[in-house]
This record gives sequence, C-alpha cells and structure tokens, in this order.
Amino acid sequence: MRVRHRSPLLAGMLLIVIAALTGQPHAATLEEQASTPRAGDILLRSGSSVWAALARKFAIQEPRWVHSGILIETPDGLRVMHMDGSPMGGRLVIESMEDFIGEHDATLVRPDLDESALENLTRWLEVTAAREIPFDTRFDLKEDQAYYCTELIWRAVKDATGKDPLPVKPAIAQRSYIPVDLLLDLGHHLPLP
Repeated sequence: MRVRHRSPLLAGMLLIVIAALTGQPHAATLEEQASTPRAGDILLRSGSSVWAALARKFAIQEPRWVHSGILIETPDGLRVMHMDGSPMGGRLVIESMEDFIGEHDATLVRPDLDESALENLTRWLEVTAAREIPFDTRFDLKEDQAYYCTELIWRAVKDATGKDPLPVKPAIAQRSYIPVDLLLDLGHHLPLP
C-alpha cells in the first residue's frame, strides 16, 4: 500500500475551499494558529545595556539573546512576566510585550509541553504572579525564594513537568547557571506576529 503525503500548501488551500463552500469565514491556517503567542511561550530579547553585555559573556551558543520573559494570561490579555533587575537587585515585573521588547530584536520559543504540563505551567505562572519575588543577586539555582530571568522560566517549566528541562547546564566555579540562549533548547521557535 502506498502512502501519499500532502503538502502544507495543499492542505491550506483545501481549508479555504471548504470554508468557501460551507459559507464559513476563513479559519486561521495551522501555521497562523501555531505562531499566535499563548501563555507559557518564552520571549528572548536582545539588548545593549551594560548588563546585556555581561549576559552575552555567559552565552554558550547564541550571545544575541540577553534577557528572557514568559507570557502569562492576565485580565489585560497576554503580558510578559520577567525578572527586571541586575546583579544589583530587582523584582518580578509583568508588562506588555511591546514594553518588554522595546526597540530590541526578539524571538518566541514555544516549550515542548503536553496539555497537562501546559495547564500546570499556566497555574504556576498565576500563583507566582501574585508573589513579590526579588531578583536573585547570588545567581543560585538552589535558592527558590529569588530568581534571575532565566531561572524564573527554568523553575516554571521544571515545576510544571516535575523534571529538570535543562539537565545539562554550564557552570562557573562548580555553580550551575542558565544562560539566556540555553532556553532555546526548551522548545521550538516561532515568528513573532
């Protein structure tokens, strides 16, 4: 028996024809649906500050990305939760995607999570958003009362899935850390709308 593979273009055209014949409005293609940001997606951002230059030095594969945040659903729509700070201090912040990205480049990473883990992640984000969490100035992954930007995301995915999503981490002086670009390993990249 021969299996025939259909192209995504053909599938998209078929959806349009069915919608036209049934009088239904044009449904978003699978590609459009997949690239629509949702709660739990991770944003990586470039930057040009002194702290961005420092973050670049710790990169292992893509030094362009220097800050990270994770999307959370709020009464005002999707917002970015991130640790706004530096080695001098800071706190958890929730702001619009536009404010988070500013004039910098950004990319979206959709974590590879099943529906149950995604539900756990969104619950974790909601609970965490209500807490006042300080910036982890010691950059200590064993400390769970303060986070730095990538630690927030790592801990969210770790707690949602029950396992370490980044089991291999770089270390300095035998202390593991999570560079921004390591978050690229958590899922697949999507274009920003």
